[in-house]
Amino acid sequence: TTLARNIKSIISTAEITQAANAQVAATVLTGEVDLAIVDVDFDAEGGIATLRAAKEQEPPVPTIALTANAVYREQAANAGADETLANPPPFAELQVVLVRALGKPLAVRPISIPSADG
Repeated sequence: TTLARNIKSIISTAEITQAANAQVAATVLTGEVDLAIVDVDFDAEGGIATLRAAKEQEPPVPTIALTANAVYREQAANAGADETLANPPPFAELQVVLVRALGKPLAVRPISIPSADG
């Protein structure tokens, strides 16, 4: 709840969906999600599975892993986490990481410009 409030104070238009566990997260995780923030400390195995599932979406969902554990941090990075933060994350760091994660393009595609001929 505190994390959700902090996210809303950083990005007031954020639509936040919270999942109580990895099984619930699996049901709401789609390519339509802009960003997944995963508390790895709460359930390390489920958190790592959620990070992997986010990367299997089309397009892959950007992820932030929250953990106070160095071993979990390494596992999260290996699972594809785009960012890792301390748990709980300091507000200023959360702000920087959110903006950075949401500012990265998922893909760069060439634009086809019609010729003047038609």
